[in-house]
Amino acid sequence: MSEKGKQNILHRLLDRYFYLLQHYPLATKSITSAILAGLGDFISQKLAQGGQGTIVWRNVGAYAFFNLIVTGPLSHFYYQWLEKLVPSKVPFAPAVRVLVDRLIFAPPFLFLVFYLVALFQYRVLCGNLVGLGWNIYLSSKQTS
Repeated sequence: MSEKGKQNILHRLLDRYFYLLQHYPLATKSITSAILAGLGDFISQKLAQGGQGTIVWRNVGAYAFFNLIVTGPLSHFYYQWLEKLVPSKVPFAPAVRVLVDRLIFAPPFLFLVFYLVALFQYRVLCGNLVGLGWNIYLSSKQTS
């Protein structure tokens, strides 16, 4: 395939991704988060094993699922809230948003992530709790 053909495919893929992001932001961000987390765990396992050994697909799936159900939706709504909290007209808005994100949101979120990842050894319980949260969210959207 020519270089121009590769660029055209990449351009079309990016156009499609941005379309989905515009029209289905929550689903697109959640699925993107899941894919990247699963891929990240896969690569991490390969690097840790020096390219040898077998992949623990349960871990790959767990990270992907966690990001699909928790990280993607939480990040979507958090960043919407952050943009309302610190509107663009605020001086140095991007820097203020980064400070709020890194000093206020990131520490408890990372604690949550590490805590829940530790719970994955109790994955049935964790899955049920995530399912409960997701059902509460879906019910609240249906009634509003």
